[in-house]
Amino acid sequence: ISACLVGSEMCIRDRFYMGVNSGAFVGILLCGYLGEQIGWSWGFGVAGIFMLFGLIQFWLAQNIFGNIGLKPEKGNEEKVVLKEGEKLQAGDPVFYSRENKDLKFVSPVSGTLTAIERGAKRVIERIVIEADQQDAFKEFGKIDLSTADAEAIKSRFLEAGCWPFIKQRPYDVIADAETKPKAIFVSGYASAPLAADYDFTLKGKEAELQAAVTALSKLTDGDVHVSIGSSGTSSFDNLKDITLHKVSGPHPSGNVGTQIGKINPVNKGETVWTVSA
Repeated sequence: ISACLVGSEMCIRDRFYMGVNSGAFVGILLCGYLGEQIGWSWGFGVAGIFMLFGLIQFWLAQNIFGNIGLKPEKGNEEKVVLKEGEKLQAGDPVFYSRENKDLKFVSPVSGTLTAIERGAKRVIERIVIEADQQDAFKEFGKIDLSTADAEAIKSRFLEAGCWPFIKQRPYDVIADAETKPKAIFVSGYASAPLAADYDFTLKGKEAELQAAVTALSKLTDGDVHVSIGSSGTSSFDNLKDITLHKVSGPHPSGNVGTQIGKINPVNKGETVWTVSA
């Protein structure tokens, strides 16, 4: 509704889908009525005519949907940098994208890589790491956020394997590091049943959160929107470099997609990035 009030592309798509669904509902009633009352040749004939109208409508509405529905091009292929039996630390790269060698996926634990399981066309299906009793972490050094620019921050995120956690909307895919989003969204409120309480899990981590949102703020010319629950206290309450939003209501009010639609809808040609708290 909020998207329609500002006349966004999201609203145009919503009206299109509402029209398609309404037509499908009315079509069942109309074609069935004609078939029963006049003859089934009329019922099926009218259905064919309206299917032709639907095809014409889809053709005329191509500019609304952009690349949606097109056959995807060849996706990212992964190149494993370790062999079975090798030791690794938490933060060591395990594989990277062949199309973007800077996009690394790192190990969450230290241990031994015991298996690399592949499926059809050698697609990686599972990588098994036997964790050590105590984790050893790879050190990347500190970065001075007061002087670091966007490129330096991107490079550090990519090097440390943090970049895959930044997602891009539309499509909820890994963000393209070569682009700049109009805004970045962080949901610090989980409304799903049995979801973790972010206020509890993030308590005492204000310094780390401040460093994170300051770094994110340098990756966009827009705002870093952080949503928290409307009741209680949050570790985000007194942070700088963010625009804070109080959220309440049943699920999916805590979903970042819902918050994007209410706060800063994505129009055609625009992207926003999201990060889970």
